[in-house]
Amino acid sequence: DIKALAQDDNYVYVGGYTTKKVYKLNKSDLSKAGESVDYGGGINALAQDDNYVYVGGDTTKKVYSIVNYYTLAGYNRIK
Repeated sequence: DIKALAQDDNYVYVGGYTTKKVYKLNKSDLSKAGESVDYGGGINALAQDDNYVYVGGDTTKKVYSIVNYYTLAGYNRIK
């Protein structure tokens, strides 16, 4: 299930319940350009700024930032 979308100039970021990851898709053809590590629960919300994608959702009930906005390498907990 897709529950959250965010975008920048080149990519669409998709999060949801089944994979519990954020997928980075190319806008040109929606091919997968990257994916995050498992969030630990369903993803309900995505937001971004110039450097990060922020992820919030179920189970963990925490907000995480994806370490590298462009490669989707992992998560850092926001304290």
